Amino acid sequence: MIVHQRMQRSISLPRPPMLFLGRNRNDHLGDILLWAASPSKNSDVTFLSKEAKFLKKLDEVVNQGNFGDAERIVRGYKRNNTTSPAIIQRLAFISIRQGRTAYAVLLAKQLAKLDPSSTNYQTFAGNIFAEAGQYTIARNAYLRALTTNPTHLEALINLANLLSAKGQHHQAKQYAQKATEIEQSPESQIILAKIAFAQNDFQRAENILSN
Repeated sequence: MIVHQRMQRSISLPRPPMLFLGRNRNDHLGDILLWAASPSKNSDVTFLSKEAKFLKKLDEVVNQGNFGDAERIVRGYKRNNTTSPAIIQRLAFISIRQGRTAYAVLLAKQLAKLDPSSTNYQTFAGNIFAEAGQYTIARNAYLRALTTNPTHLEALINLANLLSAKGQHHQAKQYAQKATEIEQSPESQIILAKIAFAQNDFQRAENILSN
């Protein structure tokens, strides 16, 4: 199943500049690991800022598709930050891309428990569960996100997609229409068209796709 997926914190930050230009892979791995391992002598505020900088560097490696390198980096950092939701999120994302589904699901469950009030983390956990084929717990994760924030676009779209894939077209249509009311996104329009097609309403499906 294809899900519309974003990661916490990275979604609100501008795309980081290209890092480590003209340097080989081992150079930048060493830089990040050494930087992450260095002790913080300041307050928690400084630590959070440091983590945000680390996440930007890590996301650059992930965006390049270097999942093996990214896993080494995040594990080196995670040793002293075992309960950081953002770090667990990255590791879950890396694991699912590497095909280690069971481990990704385990991390997603841990993430959902760590910060149950975060709509982004609950939605992300739902995405991992959906990709792993665990549709019931994926649905529950999306619903938890929507309980906190009923207008969370990604949760609405992915829940509609999930329900549609399971043949629950009436419910799926409700969530997709709500997503469309918030933003006319291609994802919600495609889901509505798929639902119309599944219900043999071919003219409606064509009208949705032609708009």
